[in-house]
Amino acid sequence: SRKLSLATSNFSLATIPSCFRKSLIRTSGVIGKNVVLSCETKNKIAELSDVFWNDGLVQNFETTAVNSPYINVYWAAQVRMKDDALFTKNCAVSNLITVIGDVHHIFPKKYLQKNGINEKSKYNQVANYTYLDTPTNIAVGDDAPNSYFSRALRQIQDGCATDETQIGNITSIDDFNQNLHTNCIPATIKDWTYENYDQFLLERRKLMAQKIKEYYEGLSKRKKLDLTH
Repeated sequence: SRKLSLATSNFSLATIPSCFRKSLIRTSGVIGKNVVLSCETKNKIAELSDVFWNDGLVQNFETTAVNSPYINVYWAAQVRMKDDALFTKNCAVSNLITVIGDVHHIFPKKYLQKNGINEKSKYNQVANYTYLDTPTNIAVGDDAPNSYFSRALRQIQDGCATDETQIGNITSIDDFNQNLHTNCIPATIKDWTYENYDQFLLERRKLMAQKIKEYYEGLSKRKKLDLTH
């Protein structure tokens, strides 16, 4: 397993990434087993500091590796929390992962290339990925994020124009904003272009790290409850 190395921490976290990968399966409901945490692993989770969550984990999302344990545990967190995919209601990320989902570049690859961002190491950052159902992915296409996020919001407010393809199936502003939060999308994305891409990556990495923190704190609390019964 890939080891997690943090120059800013004072303790070893070598077993955490393998625990991440195991939890992708064991807590996703795909197999239906509960994750079993050893005392050693539970102690390591408990001793993770703010430095890890706010700095180290954020830095580890600076990767294009789709098999990275960090992006995999982010998907596991979405599955465990029963998150809906971006722009949708009652369309679980878990179903898209296991059946028919598309991995979408939030800042589309062709859009970034058109505006001079041609390096794979830039446009294929894992923080630029999200799961979409196929119709939504087609509706979004290669549009700029400020264009298609604004269009999705306008469709909720005013309805879909006759010459437009509906983006998703969300019908209320509150649900739209909650869906952005669920998928770790900064609310200001509707105003952003390629010039804000680096800012977007940083902000989304922070949000993804916080979702993983919430996920693991939930696992730890559930394990404590199990031990009291």
